[in-house]
Amino acid sequence: MESSRGKHSSSHCLIKILGSRRAGYCIDIQGERLEPGGQMQVFPCMNKWHQMFGFGDEEVAPIGSIHSSIPKNVLNTILHKGKDQAAQLCFGASGRGGNKYDSWSEDDDSVNLDTDDFVPKKSELDPYFDKDEVPPLSLWQDKFLVTVPCADTSAVIEFVFVPFVVEGVYQENIDIDDTEAEESQINLEDEL
Repeated sequence: MESSRGKHSSSHCLIKILGSRRAGYCIDIQGERLEPGGQMQVFPCMNKWHQMFGFGDEEVAPIGSIHSSIPKNVLNTILHKGKDQAAQLCFGASGRGGNKYDSWSEDDDSVNLDTDDFVPKKSELDPYFDKDEVPPLSLWQDKFLVTVPCADTSAVIEFVFVPFVVEGVYQENIDIDDTEAEESQINLEDEL
């Protein structure tokens, strides 16, 4: 999927959960974290920057990636203080590019998370790093997604987007027997 850039930035949208007990909730960067390592979570939609995501266009983030853009006023304040800050943070896997993006120390006290919740064991990663290879994403099964700098392309997760549209067919006051209804449903499914 490719996104088109607007006049001032790339297009961003909410990513909502469908068909579960959290239907209607949004993907969210926990605590509006600006630094890499922010845990991705599902949270009630608030229409704030940390719930707005763009899709990689190769200009600001790799194609196939999902990223959040730090608001310009926040970014300018951080840069004015002489600190480094990535303008975009991508969905990623901590440790996949060789850099570990762990939870923040203040998060460690509130929830019982440790490095094993984010990064595979060193013994699983070393064979790949010894050969200068990027470890397969399957090693991060059951690990938390975190934000990573979009420039850390080995850690950025590239998604395959499969668009789909759910449409309902509504016909009022049509008098057809059951056989015709079945045939019309079959033909409609064939067209879709």
